[in-house]
Amino acid sequence: MKILLLKLAAVAAATAVIAVPSLADQRVTRPAEPARILHLDQRYRHDHYYPGPGFATPVLPVGSIGVSGRDGQWFFHAGVWFRPVGPRYIVAPPPPGMIVPYLPPAHVTLWLGGAPYYYANSVYYAATPEGYVVVAPPPGAEHARVALVPPTFIAYPRLGQSAAPCKRPVGHLPCAALCAQ
Repeated sequence: MKILLLKLAAVAAATAVIAVPSLADQRVTRPAEPARILHLDQRYRHDHYYPGPGFATPVLPVGSIGVSGRDGQWFFHAGVWFRPVGPRYIVAPPPPGMIVPYLPPAHVTLWLGGAPYYYANSVYYAATPEGYVVVAPPPGAEHARVALVPPTFIAYPRLGQSAAPCKRPVGHLPCAALCAQ
């Protein structure tokens, strides 16, 4: 009985080896390497990864906003600009003049000529009343240093709340003056 079981085990093992194709016969498909999809923006010690120009996607990231300009419709998400091309969206540098309501989360602040500029993903922004406008690299940008700017908190009543909590002093911020406006 033992011999019969050993023979059956040997036949089963041989069959299993024959039934499994070798790795050389299998076509291995790997996803594109991150270095080919993403580029590291190290300017001004920004050190943030972004999809590179020319990267195409069939859908926009959740939370993208539409921005219209003289060059047509664009989409913006976390510092990445997308242009619709056929059924896809292509990452591309935006033209100057495009306005977004907020800065990319991973931006750096630069002071050039006494004015603040903001940088992320090879794009420079300047503040405007409508938000932030894409600008050409300002003069002196190649030698600029990152400005260490403390975060600014703005408190104001929304959705019908009372302005009373804003009248309490909050650290060093002129909260009451902001709420009164």
